[in-house]
Amino acid sequence: MVAVEVSEMQGSNNSVVLSDADLRMKAQRRAKDIVGFYIHFTCYVAVNFFLFVLWAFPNPSGLVFPWPIFTTIGWGIGIIFHFYAVIGGGRMQDKIAEEEYQRMKRMQGGSQ
Repeated sequence: MVAVEVSEMQGSNNSVVLSDADLRMKAQRRAKDIVGFYIHFTCYVAVNFFLFVLWAFPNPSGLVFPWPIFTTIGWGIGIIFHFYAVIGGGRMQDKIAEEEYQRMKRMQGGSQ
């Protein structure tokens, strides 16, 4: 059994040991989240490309207001939040999860 201390990964003083199975499950969950972001981003690019083609095709002069920009900007904001949640926010989520785990452990220990 391989064990890693969470405190080393997070830079905290809490020492919770994760088993190899726990690490594998956490890694699989993280990989699933990252793949989900890539799929979301690919759909964003494909749909927005299609919308801009629809906008430009009937009007080759391009003098009409580019209405797909609203979809691109609105959905783009969602993409940024999704990116942060999956790639950038992982550390914060791990920290909050660890704090919640410690709080629940204290509550459980106090009620026994």
